[in-house]
Amino acid sequence: MVSRLLLDNLMRSFIFIVVFAASTLAAAEPSMSPAPKRRDTALSLSIGTTGAGLALALIAADMGIRPQAWPDGVEPAQAILATTGGALLLVGPSLGSGYAHRLWNAGSIVRLSGIGVAALGVGVALALESRGEPGTVSPLPYIALASGGAIYLGGTVYEIATTPRAVDRYNRDHGIAPSLTPIRTRDGALAPAIGISGQF
Repeated sequence: MVSRLLLDNLMRSFIFIVVFAASTLAAAEPSMSPAPKRRDTALSLSIGTTGAGLALALIAADMGIRPQAWPDGVEPAQAILATTGGALLLVGPSLGSGYAHRLWNAGSIVRLSGIGVAALGVGVALALESRGEPGTVSPLPYIALASGGAIYLGGTVYEIATTPRAVDRYNRDHGIAPSLTPIRTRDGALAPAIGISGQF
């Protein structure tokens, strides 16, 4: 039963990723006058959303592990928190790279691979459960789930870490680059300033 619920959640997560990817790519069409992208904005999107998803997922897990510490009737709230946290954990790492118009990258591909490996483990667990062999314990589902989680975590860290590089590539591809430009102040003196030049 638990394995089937986990598989259902994995399938919903995969569908959510596909829908999010399609909508983000549609919204990320280059405009006639591209504005320069900012590293801090991209990182804030990725880290902030991923952190919020992790916090909600941990709260939902605590509700399941320590139900006595929470008021009665929190099961619906637990399900909502788990679903919302899982969704944020799925899309969060890609928000920064999507902001830089590079939604599909090595990190997102690795994360999808991790989900696939975890889904394989759930499938093996369901197959063993359907055979109804009591006393038979196979380590394969646990190995696949642990491996999938490790792969997903590695892809998440890599994607967030390379988000500034995606922003720099976007700005470079669009001819947007900061430059040190002297400006003249009111009293006639020259002062250094950062200017943005590009193809607009």
